[in-house]
Amino acid sequence: MRLNHIESGTGPPVVLLHGLFGAARNFGMVQRALAQLFRVIAMDARNHGASPHAAGMRYAMLAADVLETAITTSWDEVARLGAIAAIRTFLNYFLERDLGEIRQRQSPPGAGP
Repeated sequence: MRLNHIESGTGPPVVLLHGLFGAARNFGMVQRALAQLFRVIAMDARNHGASPHAAGMRYAMLAADVLETAITTSWDEVARLGAIAAIRTFLNYFLERDLGEIRQRQSPPGAGP
């Protein structure tokens, strides 16, 4: 899904992602400050702000949306600097996957999901 995003500044790209109940416009002051040195892209997650609304809010979907938006806007590179939400989104994707595997191993034989 291609996400709504607000861009400002020039230079190496920096992506800002909000947390729960947030929106790209919440980064106004931070984005203006960073835009003096970077090309800053603040994104609305799916079902937030002006981004499309669709079923599903799994971290894997959120991460895929960010990647699709980055690819479709043909960014050459994504700067190492980003909002904590970006890091959390990707870490939670892997954490969710690993926890699922652990639950499967720990559930007694014949037990339901």
